[in-house]
Amino acid sequence: MTTSFSPNPTQEKVVCLFCPKSDLTLRGLKCHIGHMHKNEKTENPLINQNELFSTLTKLKKHSKMLRRILKGARLSATTALHSILMKCIQSNTLEDWKRLLLFSFKAFITPTQDLKNSPVSLTTKVKNNIASDWNTFTINRNFKDSKSKATVGDALFAKRAITKLEDGDISGAVRVLSSEKAFAPNNDATLLSLKKKHPPPCVQADLEPLQVNVLQITKAINSFPSGSAGVLAGLRPQYLKDMISSETGEMGSKLFFAIRDLINIILKGLVPPEITPILYGANLCALKKKMVE
Repeated sequence: MTTSFSPNPTQEKVVCLFCPKSDLTLRGLKCHIGHMHKNEKTENPLINQNELFSTLTKLKKHSKMLRRILKGARLSATTALHSILMKCIQSNTLEDWKRLLLFSFKAFITPTQDLKNSPVSLTTKVKNNIASDWNTFTINRNFKDSKSKATVGDALFAKRAITKLEDGDISGAVRVLSSEKAFAPNNDATLLSLKKKHPPPCVQADLEPLQVNVLQITKAINSFPSGSAGVLAGLRPQYLKDMISSETGEMGSKLFFAIRDLINIILKGLVPPEITPILYGANLCALKKKMVE
């Protein structure tokens, strides 16, 4: 199965997995690989390293994700994520981490076609996405930025409150509507103010790295309120809650231990250096309190 992020996937231009050729449709990609790269190994890069951050950013911005994993697909999702995590733990290669970062976009993108007229259920579509080979996973590079006007002021807070309500986070919606904070302007003065408040950390190489256990991970995952946003890689906290629920049984328990081992690797600083800016980075939004300069 070929995964696409376009309502017209057969016409979307994609990049070959094995060479720089980039003017291919999805149908043309299959023919191209069959004729030119039929003997290629499956370990070819998913995406050029220089494009990874920008691609994840665009996928996060333009992709509509499922808010929860459907019950019928949870075991498949848990098994697939566990497999990816174990590869990151055991091999710890750049390609393993790419698969982890792209997993949510491969599995949990909301289908663009009308499901009411589709003979295949949403659960089946998600399971097919999860089971599909990574060599058939293609990424649309031709993202089109929306030309709609940016939402500002009270309208922005109302929009965020509605999103919270749709996720079942009633208390979160109330907090948004009752907040007295405002967005700081996006300018050099705000950046300078943030730098003054957050000086560079003091590095002490002789400190032992922190390590976590399964109970701490369980508490951390369950601490996220409903509707918590996903990270740059699209992995929402609710996905983790769904994958450790009763529907996943023993595999859910295995996922706990895999998450623990991976976090401990991260805490030791053993992540491939190409991944650290993405893994440790964050999109920050500066807020200012009213009546305070």
